[in-house]
Amino acid sequence: VRPDAARGGVPITIKVEPVDGLDGTVISQAISLFVDADESGGAEPGKSVPKLIIQSYSSDPTLVNAGENFNLTMRFLNTHSVREIRNIKGSFSVTAGSNESGNVFTPVGSSNTFYIEKISPRNTAEWNVTLYTIPDAKSKTYTVTISFEYEDDLGNSYTSSEIIGIPVYQPSRFEVSEISLPSDTYIGNPIYTGFEMYNLGKTEIYNVKLRVEGDFEAQPKSSYFGNFESGRVEYFELNLIPIMPGLGTGRIIFEYEDASGDIHEVVKEFSMNVMEMDFPVDFPIDDPGMKPGFEDQPQKSFFKSVWFYVIIGAVVVAVVVVIIIVVSRKRKKNKEFDF
Repeated sequence: VRPDAARGGVPITIKVEPVDGLDGTVISQAISLFVDADESGGAEPGKSVPKLIIQSYSSDPTLVNAGENFNLTMRFLNTHSVREIRNIKGSFSVTAGSNESGNVFTPVGSSNTFYIEKISPRNTAEWNVTLYTIPDAKSKTYTVTISFEYEDDLGNSYTSSEIIGIPVYQPSRFEVSEISLPSDTYIGNPIYTGFEMYNLGKTEIYNVKLRVEGDFEAQPKSSYFGNFESGRVEYFELNLIPIMPGLGTGRIIFEYEDASGDIHEVVKEFSMNVMEMDFPVDFPIDDPGMKPGFEDQPQKSFFKSVWFYVIIGAVVVAVVVVIIIVVSRKRKKNKEFDF
């Protein structure tokens, strides 16, 4: 049946004749065949309509990063077995977006419409476009609607639409401030430290927690903070206590989950030279009354000390003073006797 056959009954005559001019009886039989088509020769609505569908599609990269370009490739299929489709105009739209940046996907170097001249029956055509993803897109799969307008080979117009999904990943940015610790310390000496944690990304992160590992006791040894919305800053402090001499090493491990459920870690490593408490060799540890620094000092000779010379000088001065006093009194008495 021709594609442009009109709807209705079509008479068909079947005739049987002898071959090679031989005598015989000629037999003929008329039958009628009904063609289901509209008056113009096109297919009846809902009957044998050429359909255009998306056979396959892909994005490169598969998981699209927010704030970056990606390539979208789609393959369209004409499902009809005999009819060609022509003048195909397509467009895509995304309803999701943001107040700051607009639609989540924007074409790069082109518009959001495309044109395909024709697709033969049961054949395909391919179209690709470069799209830009807005920086503040959330981590989720966005629905994209592809709309078609096309004609068949008889000039009949059709419209259709297909839906595809494009997953977008918003990278997380969790950071920790510098952790300041001394280079040397003693066993059992608590070391206080404090630091800040930041969510610098544009998406929320989940189940934030930390733990301490290594050659140190920690107070606390672990802690859970919950979810961090974008822009959150959290301050935390802890004590580290060295437990063995030598080069002590440790790690503070921060763990969180992104919107895709993937677990990430941020590790801060540290090290300190841990020393033992040293006491003097002759320190009387068993004498509770003795204090450090009061151990016995070696004795010096008195006659070689400075005090010996001080005393000798004082005695000499005293003798001189006594002599002067005695002489003075004696002269005074002699003067009295002269009168």
